[in-house]
Amino acid sequence: MTDSPAPDAGRRNWLAWAARGMYAVCAAAVAWPAAKFFGAPLSAPPVGPIRDRAVKLSVLTPGVPKLVPITGESVDAWTRHPAKTVGRAWVLRTSPAEVDPAEAEVKAFSSVCPHAGCQVSGALRSAEDAQVEALHCPCHGAVFALDGDALPMPGGGPNPSPRGLDSLNCELVEDAGGDWWVEIEYKRFRPGVAERIEA
Repeated sequence: MTDSPAPDAGRRNWLAWAARGMYAVCAAAVAWPAAKFFGAPLSAPPVGPIRDRAVKLSVLTPGVPKLVPITGESVDAWTRHPAKTVGRAWVLRTSPAEVDPAEAEVKAFSSVCPHAGCQVSGALRSAEDAQVEALHCPCHGAVFALDGDALPMPGGGPNPSPRGLDSLNCELVEDAGGDWWVEIEYKRFRPGVAERIEA
């Protein structure tokens, strides 16, 4: 005659499995939010192009390019950095000063040289009247026309830049006080290649 298990043993087994199940539920309740927290930077949508009201239209002299800083928010994992200079742009007013601000025309170019990523921070001026004739990168001597096109080097050598300056979308925006601003959509592009590819 075999002994049957005592009823208390079966009850203890059931309680042990119930306790394990409760532990698993509690662990999942803690682990899921933690996993979401630590994985948030990987799943967060990228910060889109930065739009900045970079310069007032009234300070632009027609035909004279102006180098302006672009400020915007940047994101580093969980940290957001507001009001930080993220780049620079050359802005050129192409319409005469007497044109109504709402009808004025402007162009904007990234100041990052497409050759090696240096800053196109200089301007070449004519010897006669000191007018700005071209933009110049001091790193390797690349020269660009005021419309952004790459120019032959002084002396006839090839321009080291594989393409012209990268144009940026811009528009004129009137603020609540009646001032007109050049609002620029700032992007970065890959240097060293002939194609205009966003970085």
